[in-house]
Amino acid sequence: PSFDALSKRERECYWMLVKGYSMAEIGNELSLAIPTIANYIARVKQKLMCDNKKELVAKGTQAHLIEYYLS
Repeated sequence: PSFDALSKRERECYWMLVKGYSMAEIGNELSLAIPTIANYIARVKQKLMCDNKKELVAKGTQAHLIEYYLS
């Protein structure tokens, strides 16, 4: 599984989630409903083969993406 498989909106939701945003905050920032954000996050988890936020963060760290993006 690769981050390249994520759509632009899925990547936006992923980065905001790993930065600590809640689904409500992501929804407000992107002007989308919470169920829509939940769907994007579910697709991200599926595409990256992760079950939870901790695994999503670990996947980004392993790919050397999180330190770069958050710094």
